Amino acid sequence: MVPFSILMTGPKIDTDTVHLDDLKARNETVNLHKFFEDVDNVKANTRVVEQVLQRVKVIKEKVEALEKSNASRQKLPGCCPEPSAYIEPGPEYKETIERGYFTVTGQEVDDEMMEKLIESGGSETLLQQAIQ
Repeated sequence: MVPFSILMTGPKIDTDTVHLDDLKARNETVNLHKFFEDVDNVKANTRVVEQVLQRVKVIKEKVEALEKSNASRQKLPGCCPEPSAYIEPGPEYKETIERGYFTVTGQEVDDEMMEKLIESGGSETLLQQAIQ
């Protein structure tokens, strides 16, 4: 920030403009009305930002309260049972595993090997090997 002082040139002082005491801006002038209008705009924008931040803080507190409440309710017996049903992978996933297995080994995969790969999670590493 460059410090500046107001220079009064001549006997008459212009209240609308001021000359700056700066080597780079000796002949430049500042419109004081525009300057103070800009200052007021910045203050207004700051107030808007403060209001938004207050709202965000309230929302954050509400979300944290909901998360805390949800966590305590999940600890209650019978609230959230673990899923016990096995979800069968779709045909597209099985086709992807078949292609990956063939790419890596050069052989067709049988149903027993397919199930082992899916259950053990080996299908994911197999797909990574196929990509490499």
